[in-house]
Amino acid sequence: MSLNARPRCLGARRLAARYLAALVALVVAAAPACVSSRYVPEPYPQARLMLKNSAPVYLTPEGKTTASPLSSGLTHGLSGVPAAAAVADEAQDDALFGLVFIVGGPVVMGSGATILLLDALDDDVSTTGQVLSIGLVLTGAAMMLAGANFVMESEAKRFDAVNMYNDAMLKHHFNQIRAGVEPGDWTLPAGPIGLDGEPISPE
Repeated sequence: MSLNARPRCLGARRLAARYLAALVALVVAAAPACVSSRYVPEPYPQARLMLKNSAPVYLTPEGKTTASPLSSGLTHGLSGVPAAAAVADEAQDDALFGLVFIVGGPVVMGSGATILLLDALDDDVSTTGQVLSIGLVLTGAAMMLAGANFVMESEAKRFDAVNMYNDAMLKHHFNQIRAGVEPGDWTLPAGPIGLDGEPISPE
């Protein structure tokens, strides 16, 4: 590296340090405080949503709670309706894939940007290095977009799973009313039920 390149390298480092400090300050300033719902809804006969420590919590008639989209809590909470639990399980997988891609994307992009910066500071410009760095930056960006898509798909599937569960439980309740049970005296299914609210016979 030539003597003329050293001031440029020091300037780039100082600029990067300033941007990093500004980013850290922005994250700290924007960090929200943990909040929780004040009212705890009755879950019967459906799953209900509330907020606890800034995270969504689902209350089901089985009394099970869930919070993180990365946990299997929602799958267990909706186990009374296997079809809904299966969609909740898919939502958990999508959330995990989304996290991996969103975290990995900036790492890959940063590697490409670093190679591009080092190559720019070097007197001998490498075409191979430039192509590699641009490829890494584009790959990292694609990973972040894919991760965001996985996260959005996970949220959509979580809503679908809860709605499927609620509809099945409501149909089960209506079936009990048609069988002569008073509306306020409904009971939980003795076993898993289908989306039509009817019990699933063991195979």
